[in-house]
Amino acid sequence: VEGALSAAACDAVRGRCQQILEEMLRIDGKRHGNRGAGRYSMGAAALSGQQLHHVEWAELLADPVLDALDSVYGEGRYVLSGGGGEIVLGHVDEYQDLHADISKQPPSCDSRDRPPLMIVNFAVHDIWEDHGPTRIWPGRGRPHDHARPMRQDAEPVDVLRSTLAPMRAGSCVVRDARIWHGGTPNMRAYPRYLPNLEFFSAEYNEVVRASSYRGRYGGTLSPEVFARLSPRARRVCASLLAHDAPPPLGLKPNFVRPQGKLFREQLLARLAATPVGGEFVFQGNGFECHLALDIVQSQGNFRAAIEVTHGPRRMMATRLY
Repeated sequence: VEGALSAAACDAVRGRCQQILEEMLRIDGKRHGNRGAGRYSMGAAALSGQQLHHVEWAELLADPVLDALDSVYGEGRYVLSGGGGEIVLGHVDEYQDLHADISKQPPSCDSRDRPPLMIVNFAVHDIWEDHGPTRIWPGRGRPHDHARPMRQDAEPVDVLRSTLAPMRAGSCVVRDARIWHGGTPNMRAYPRYLPNLEFFSAEYNEVVRASSYRGRYGGTLSPEVFARLSPRARRVCASLLAHDAPPPLGLKPNFVRPQGKLFREQLLARLAATPVGGEFVFQGNGFECHLALDIVQSQGNFRAAIEVTHGPRRMMATRLY
């Protein structure tokens, strides 16, 4: 969508992203990131799990964005579920593994034409092919694919080059969160910012509200931000408004979470230190546990499986010899 944001809105949101990055780097002096070396999820790093307490995020709920969501879901048939986005530092040479942003969901809210989750990524500056754009594999992911994406070393070269670039400042990409995608190297000397908004279909919102995850999707929008919204935007995000207490501000002190090359190096070191007959346990989200399982199984001397619980998943392994 071209012209989704004005030049002034781009400047304001980019300035806030820069401040968030400065705060993250004060905590993460080694630049390990939480989405790979030098890669950061602003939402995952926040105490509230979102960045909706910043007034600049109100700029993102513009009419062209809501028009695009209306065309997918129909007016009044979706809600705002969150907002954050990604940052990749300059001189980052790693690709991020292909992934989807949502796991398998009940068939009632996982149809081809009504994605359970849509994500809108905003270019608050020009993004070129060498500036860490998102790569995407059109048509791959659920509901077409039920398996996980292949490892990066098995990824077709044309997919590595299938990037959402160039993107002009003020434009946005509205995408189905189930589609396989990943980050690319940022060969420039300065960061690439990509703030976002996330939207649930009405039917998926009902599933979430009835689940144990509902707490993450309420009370994260401050009254100050809500007051700046148009009546149309307020209807879309009313369920996120913080009524009883202000949303928590700032960043998690332990938000750093190695992924990519560093993740593999640390995991292999732990496996090497596991004695014969000893148990190895890894706890994380579904993507991380499956990645850990692939690495463990590639060693050939472990018996391993993923344990599914209501909380974080665990990958359990026993060293055989």
